Amino acid sequence: MQRRTTVGNFDPYHKWLGLPPGKWMPNHFELLGLSIDEEEPSVIELAIKRQRDFMKGMRGGKFPELVNQILIQIQDAEITLLEPDSRRLYVREIKGGKGYKKSKRNGLSGSSRRGGTVGESSGITREFAGVMGIILAGFVIMAVVSFMLPWGNPPGTGSDPVEAGLEIAGADAIANDGKVPGGAGDEVIGVLKVAGADSVSVADADQTAVSAVAPESPPIAIAPFDAVQAKTHQTTWPDHLGVPVETTNSIGAVSSTSPLSIPDSPATNPIAAVDEAPWVDLLAGSLENQWRGSIGTPKEQAGMSSSLRRVAQKQADSMVRQHWRLSGGVLSYDGHPKGPNLSTTREFRNFELSLEWKIAKGGDSGIYLRGLPQVQIWDPNSNKELALQGSGGLYNNQTHSNVPTVRADRPVGQWNNMSIRLIDDKASVELNGRQVVDSIVMENFDDRSQPLYPEGPIELQKHSGPLSFRNIRVRELVSRER
Repeated sequence: MQRRTTVGNFDPYHKWLGLPPGKWMPNHFELLGLSIDEEEPSVIELAIKRQRDFMKGMRGGKFPELVNQILIQIQDAEITLLEPDSRRLYVREIKGGKGYKKSKRNGLSGSSRRGGTVGESSGITREFAGVMGIILAGFVIMAVVSFMLPWGNPPGTGSDPVEAGLEIAGADAIANDGKVPGGAGDEVIGVLKVAGADSVSVADADQTAVSAVAPESPPIAIAPFDAVQAKTHQTTWPDHLGVPVETTNSIGAVSSTSPLSIPDSPATNPIAAVDEAPWVDLLAGSLENQWRGSIGTPKEQAGMSSSLRRVAQKQADSMVRQHWRLSGGVLSYDGHPKGPNLSTTREFRNFELSLEWKIAKGGDSGIYLRGLPQVQIWDPNSNKELALQGSGGLYNNQTHSNVPTVRADRPVGQWNNMSIRLIDDKASVELNGRQVVDSIVMENFDDRSQPLYPEGPIELQKHSGPLSFRNIRVRELVSRER
């Protein structure tokens, strides 16, 4: 267990969180003020929010670095304790170690959440990853044996080997109390159903074998295909492999076994297939040709009268001419704190955006989609709470994931390549060739009870620091007829 984070004689855990003074860092439960036996997610989430909000309020004090370190520890606790399996492993580790005994002596209690203090969850992570690695390796070996090895008839049958697809019926029989689904009730222990040959009992030659032809693998789907074909492709392959169509990880991100999800409504699901329009260079010509100053989100603009909107737009465009500059194919912002965001004059529905960006040390920026924030851009080595995880996340999400899956930023001062794909309300982001966001719902910042607006402008966000963009291109993605 690590020593507590302190500055001189100042102990932030004691002074800020009211934890008894001591030489060891509190565990996740102590950090959140919860019992080690707490399992209710709503209680854990409330404790996380309480501690996080309090610590954010301390950022203006004398020890901002300590604040950020504790915020990271709270985030680790959230990740660990809100996932049941990782929470159980963490509790077991605490109860089996010195940290738990010490907390009992001091009258401290722990709690169960999905995160842990820095350095404490590494053992759990390794144990959990090791278990999952063994399971995954088992599936891979089974798949290789089932589909790649040259199978033949079992010894003693007197027949030549049969080169055919095989299906093990034993698993189905076990799941149905020893009966083969759809059969006449004959008990089997394990039956190989061989195409073009009589079925042979593997475990018991006296048992009645079931004759059948092994199903062939589903055909590979090759675009273009319509919604019906896409849905068939999405479900048949997982059924054939015996895996779920979709899985959800500990932070709520959904992964699909098949490459396509079929929409039940265009507001919440990706479209089945798209046609890609030609690329459009958004830096062609003068800056005023395709860009203007932003005057707020769609909701903010809707609250303006037409005359007020005209005045605000005129002022914003004037500020653009002062602080944004397009020269030699590079669009630069001078870092002035009062300048506006830069917004496209066109609005887009489904699209793919490709661009390069560069920021200075401590820089902060973002890409607004359909007029709403944002795909995050910042210096990953700054003191901001989530910056250490890198750029590309959907920063303003509250329900869905708001952080990238991997840190892919290049060093500050170098150009970064970013590709953003928005289909209905789901965004995917690649940064420097690595997928950092994969089909995650982007929430409506104006009204989280509503889906993302169907269309809107693209915006480049400014902060009080210089930044540059180049090679900004966009192409619209048009849904095909269903």
